[in-house]
Amino acid sequence: TGNHRFTVFSKEGILLLSFGAQGVGIGSFSEPRDISVGPAGKIYMADTGNHRIQMFRMEKK
Repeated sequence: TGNHRFTVFSKEGILLLSFGAQGVGIGSFSEPRDISVGPAGKIYMADTGNHRIQMFRMEKK
């Protein structure tokens, strides 16, 4: 996205989670392009501008 963030919305359009910023550190993004959810809820994001795939775990609270 143009804002270099990871956001999650409910089916109703309510913002549930948002994090990240433009940069090169862990949890920062540069031109994120795609996202995929794998086994056990792992989320993979193609961080294109940083030439890497970042993996996150969604934990229930």
